[in-house]
Amino acid sequence: MELGASEAQPLSDIAAEACKRFNMPAVYVAVATTKGIQFGVGGYRINEPNLKILASSKDRVTTASITKPFTAMVAMALHEKNILPMGRTFSKLFPETTGFIDPGFGDATPLRLMTHQCGLPNATGDEILTKTVPSGAERFALSGAPLDRYKYLLRLLQFPPTATKGKYTYSSPGYIVLAAMEERAARSKFEDLVSKYVFRPLGLKSAAVGLPGTPGKTDQPTYYPYKNGIPGPSFPGNPQNDQSALNSSTGRIVLTIDDLARFGWAFVAGAEGVGLGLLPSTYKICITPDREVPTRTPVWEVVDRNYVGRVLEHTGQNGDQRGFWSNSLIIVSPSKKLVVAIMSNRGEAWDGLFFARDEILKNFLKLK
Repeated sequence: MELGASEAQPLSDIAAEACKRFNMPAVYVAVATTKGIQFGVGGYRINEPNLKILASSKDRVTTASITKPFTAMVAMALHEKNILPMGRTFSKLFPETTGFIDPGFGDATPLRLMTHQCGLPNATGDEILTKTVPSGAERFALSGAPLDRYKYLLRLLQFPPTATKGKYTYSSPGYIVLAAMEERAARSKFEDLVSKYVFRPLGLKSAAVGLPGTPGKTDQPTYYPYKNGIPGPSFPGNPQNDQSALNSSTGRIVLTIDDLARFGWAFVAGAEGVGLGLLPSTYKICITPDREVPTRTPVWEVVDRNYVGRVLEHTGQNGDQRGFWSNSLIIVSPSKKLVVAIMSNRGEAWDGLFFARDEILKNFLKLK
């Protein structure tokens, strides 16, 4: 059930129109069906007054928070192999933390972290560090993985839950804790685990953790931050502008648009009994709504969309003090055997992404 990929002019037209209407430098779109993956690209990966380079389907763009479904898939693979059962509690995995963390987090499990039910705040790992670790040098020392991710969670979990446990409260730091649990259980770095259990089994050849550009060169997209609708200074897509490794499990995965669609297709195939990296029975768990939070599965949000009905979805938006600088969106519909993936190198770009999404969903039968 491996899918080939080819460019489709109707999709490129939609991407180009989104760029034109919503002042976006580049838009990348892809649609996966049983016939394969079709993709389209519009605009410029670099759009400077003195330098314009057209966007390409080979550009590797940050997925932002769509990294979280990848992290959840690692957890599901470890659950399947009984390395990290979904019901394993934090206190059992980290018994040495008793007395150091708030008791309210001792019963945190991978499942509750995946479905955002542990009462953790919503902020990037770097933002939490800024608030809890006053020394800039010490923050830098805590920004790696896996030992430093462990040190970070000791800082994070010493404070009581900020939201009601057992209720849905979206939290990026929860996925840093989840990655730390994965690392402890599997005795391996998260970056190696996601490659072993997701990138390689699914054939995501472009996927990597961290911005892939070469410093001083123009081989990957430039990102264009926006803050409260006001554009900020552009910056090249190279490691000098990357988030810290602390956020590898929450927002640092990059790949091409066709590989993002290929990732989503694994869940469609799984629903059809074809296991790519995971057993079909595990994929069924991945796409089944949680009993406590029916708008979430262990991997996805559950929403209703015009034209296609109920779908699995995740969005992503990366940013820092300069503002938000990328947006991404993926929709997975096992019942329609459809995946739609959209990414952009501009922040606060939701209007453009939603336009592209609706145009694709409205016309996807014609594109099949």
